[in-house]
Amino acid sequence: MLKYELGRIRPIVAFFFLAFTISWSGGLLLVAASHQFFTLHTSFRPLLLVLFAIGPTVGAVVVQRITCSNPNEPKLLKSLLPARQPWQLFAFALFFPFALIVPINLIDNLCLCGQVPDFAPQRFGAVMSSLLLSCLANPCEEIGWRGYALPRLQNLLGTNTAALLIGVVTGIWHLPLFWMAGGSMSLFPFHFWILGSIATSFSLTWVYNRTGGSLFFTSLLHISLNTWFNIFGIWSFQSYAAVSVVSIVAFIFAHQRSQTTDADHD
Repeated sequence: MLKYELGRIRPIVAFFFLAFTISWSGGLLLVAASHQFFTLHTSFRPLLLVLFAIGPTVGAVVVQRITCSNPNEPKLLKSLLPARQPWQLFAFALFFPFALIVPINLIDNLCLCGQVPDFAPQRFGAVMSSLLLSCLANPCEEIGWRGYALPRLQNLLGTNTAALLIGVVTGIWHLPLFWMAGGSMSLFPFHFWILGSIATSFSLTWVYNRTGGSLFFTSLLHISLNTWFNIFGIWSFQSYAAVSVVSIVAFIFAHQRSQTTDADHD
């Protein structure tokens, strides 16, 4: 039994290792250049950002091809295509982040009258640039984190534990963005980021399961989260943390309810 469980864990560990190795090989070079350890030509920066983004995709595709002998294994790239789902799921993916951010800003504007936000809203040009970057990078993340790791970890650990673990792992994966001198993420306290990453993981896990494993919808929600937060900013990290905790608790109950409903149908 132990040997069987280890056999199921090893490919997941191999995926995490490969994803981090590929991504951080680009990310750490960007960090070193930002601290002026060497001069990086401007034409190489986009290439290193691409390398950082595609780590989870390459890791997932490589490990799945090497270890999978099941012909019915879901096709990772095919899962990115739009799938027929109720319109409510489209609306949720697009506007759930807005429903989170509006209460944060309403509360903070009442309590912090006139104070400078902790993480300022982006200007239009910056929002558009971030949206384009998210449309390219976030699906690459979802192929690995939700497409490959999540279903396997759910089978081993259960939905909530899998969502928690992936939230922590993906939060740590972003660390090079925090280490870049002068980068916007360097202003974001990492402990608040990890909490938000866990909350994001729970919401993406719920969408993944509700859509039968659609990476299109998880990518859409991921892009939406980044875009709405760039538009509105974060006026108080404490309020951001409070909303993240509420979101985590809500999705824990939502996952448990879904599992109970599925068991009743069986």
